[in-house]
Amino acid sequence: QLKDINLYLNTRNKKHNIKFSQTKRKINLLDHYIWWFNNKREGYTAYYNGKPVIFFYHDTHFFNNKKIIIPGWMSIEDNLNFMLVLKSTVIHYNLLKKIKNKTTIGLINIRNYAMLKFANKLNWKKLDKSNELYDLTKKKLKLDNNYQIFIR
Repeated sequence: QLKDINLYLNTRNKKHNIKFSQTKRKINLLDHYIWWFNNKREGYTAYYNGKPVIFFYHDTHFFNNKKIIIPGWMSIEDNLNFMLVLKSTVIHYNLLKKIKNKTTIGLINIRNYAMLKFANKLNWKKLDKSNELYDLTKKKLKLDNNYQIFIR
């Protein structure tokens, strides 16, 4: 469970997280508190050597009665080791496998070259634009063309 509301906000507002975020602005404290107490996001904090290093989360949506899980993460550290990110991401996605009767959709910013490169190694497949979930995802999440959509 994400327990530290202020650490989460400070992490979200770090330059390296805003860079790949849908919202390209810092979130103010009041808006964050309102969002925090009204959202249904599930998540947890990954620790390394006793220090919090990554917030992992997922949102659950329903598109045409299909359960869609959209995972994500934010680095708490400014210069996080990429191998630690990959290992932690695999653990996170293995936890998501336990959720039954769902489709997992991944969103990767087109400037996030490292994650785009490793997406296939994490069993992500680029979602074909002709797939009904492609348009539903873009519309429901109000995505611009700065994101590639993946499925698994």
